[in-house]
Amino acid sequence: MNRSATSSRRTSGGAQTLAREYYTKPELLDGERRQIFSRYWTMLAHRSEVQEPRGFVTADLAGNPVLVIRDRDGALRGFHNVCRHRGALLEERCRGRLEREAIVCPYHGWSYDGHGRLVGAPNMADVAHFDRSAWGLTTISVIEWNGWILGCSDRPAPEQQAALEQLALRTAAWRCSDLVKAASLQYDVAANWKIIFENYSECYHCPLVHPNLNRLTPYTDSENVLSQGCVLGGPMALAEGVETMSMTGSAIAPPIADLSSEARRQVWYFTVFPGFFLSLHPDYVMVHRLSPQDVDRTRVVCDFYVEPAAMARDDFDPAPAVEFWDQTNRQDWHVCELVQRGARSTVFAPGPMSNLESVVAAFDRYYLQALGHQ
Repeated sequence: MNRSATSSRRTSGGAQTLAREYYTKPELLDGERRQIFSRYWTMLAHRSEVQEPRGFVTADLAGNPVLVIRDRDGALRGFHNVCRHRGALLEERCRGRLEREAIVCPYHGWSYDGHGRLVGAPNMADVAHFDRSAWGLTTISVIEWNGWILGCSDRPAPEQQAALEQLALRTAAWRCSDLVKAASLQYDVAANWKIIFENYSECYHCPLVHPNLNRLTPYTDSENVLSQGCVLGGPMALAEGVETMSMTGSAIAPPIADLSSEARRQVWYFTVFPGFFLSLHPDYVMVHRLSPQDVDRTRVVCDFYVEPAAMARDDFDPAPAVEFWDQTNRQDWHVCELVQRGARSTVFAPGPMSNLESVVAAFDRYYLQALGHQ
């Protein structure tokens, strides 16, 4: 069945693409960080990366460096990764384990406990009116969701919380909390973050840009089960004889244990506004995380997760899947950069969307609403 032709959800409703300024206006990114990236949960890491007390990860949150640690009681604590003295980064590494109980600034040695309280400030005892209790670390909110650690620097948008709860139910069979990271790719893409988001949201481009992907999952055999709001997406069917998305079409691990026979013949793709994509395969889970660096530059991290039992096998090799997605990612980044270059032209104007771009239209509507432009 050609689900894209029969699904009532697959309509763009006569929408057009966003105006040029949304991709090219430098000051717009500041507004996005305040109105969007500060108010929505951002994926920072997987729980398996911060399992032990004093374990930590660093990340970017709404354009700011942040630090997440697991304290001695097992609770997650989130802070801006900035010393309150002279502003040095407290931790340079991407992840690891703190050598001491305290978080110690490498510049002047100010130190903070697991709650972010200032516990040591060398040569400050003789400073008049210095109140150590007033100079603790600035906190962020952190939660564990479906196996991932999410951070937010402001009060989280309530509609996203509800959508995440529904998404966790839809993806429960993949048992994401139990997975472990098998590989990671990183990219610096010369394109606005929304162009990357829009590109991921449709497969209209797949026959031309991704012939290998289209061979494994024909673009016409797909549907959207979530077509409005801050979580969007649905499944694509694997072609006959294809086990997963890899260079060979063969699985890199046994199917995830709890998946139904139907789920083993599909790949599920979800976007979570504004900053990550969740791709659920029969044998692994892949996550893309977006971090806008400038109006025309986005850092993208692409992580691969598998069951621990698969990782422990002597013959386990994620390379066929990693290579496939590295190829696919680079094809996507190339066309996204072409769009960014075209958007700089003074003749760029919003164009009409195909019904195959219905999720793009839904993303654009939600984005404008979140930014307060609608």
